[in-house]
Amino acid sequence: TRNKHRVIYYVQFRRQDGGYGTAQSTGQSSRAAAESWAWAELKRTGGAVPTRGGLTLEAYAEPWWRWDRCGYIKRKIARGSLISPGYAAVMRGYLDRWVLPRIGPKRLSRITTRDVEDWLMDLHENTALSPTTVNRCFTTLRIMLREAERLGYITLDPTRRVDELA
Repeated sequence: TRNKHRVIYYVQFRRQDGGYGTAQSTGQSSRAAAESWAWAELKRTGGAVPTRGGLTLEAYAEPWWRWDRCGYIKRKIARGSLISPGYAAVMRGYLDRWVLPRIGPKRLSRITTRDVEDWLMDLHENTALSPTTVNRCFTTLRIMLREAERLGYITLDPTRRVDELA
């Protein structure tokens, strides 16, 4: 884009489905700076394609809880949190087994408090999971959606108004 002879570079990230997302302004006026900005965005998000409206939970979750790829884990450890590879593996198991099959295809921006509440009650009423395990599944999702809000992928975390089971 030219604005009084100033060039601003835009970037399009490749989505998981192979297509390209909406072009985003890098705010940079050189190609090298724009490429650096794009790589920094990918690093900041742990590899999740930084689109706003179209990112599905499934795509956002791809690097999550993977010890060597999860940006959240790297940031927490850098700030002194004690997260073990075993904990990450357990959380990834909850994600793969109980979260993604039910709500993974939904766009992050379209997941509602009602969706989360219905999913939680479905796990409680229609599986053999204990309330403690259902709450651990919920914690897995809640951490991810709070981080999505913090990083600007969604404007409001839909888990904020959902309570754990007794």
